[in-house]
Amino acid sequence: MSINASVTNGNLELRLTGLSVLWAVKRSLTFPLKNVRGATYDANAVTLPKGIRSPGLHVPKIMTAGTYFKDGERQFWHVSSGKNTVVIRLKNEKYSQLVIEVINPKELVSEINLLL
Repeated sequence: MSINASVTNGNLELRLTGLSVLWAVKRSLTFPLKNVRGATYDANAVTLPKGIRSPGLHVPKIMTAGTYFKDGERQFWHVSSGKNTVVIRLKNEKYSQLVIEVINPKELVSEINLLL
């Protein structure tokens, strides 16, 4: 399952649907582009250590979703296969980074980085 991600009116908007809302304990997230430091496409990000889950879901090789704390920083994860994973770094936000799976990862990364 992927997240609907878009850049609209100077904001990065993430929308979750269906069971993803339950797993991630979020329906949507919005961040001003001025607080986005950059984005990268990383199909291997799913293998990175996630830290402590609070709240969320982690079923190895199936789904990682929700808030994770690692090295004193809060991260938001929503990945399943990991093939279309984007890592978005943030500043001055609740989360230091977002690790999300989207339908068109390279297009989202290009759009974000072009607007920064």
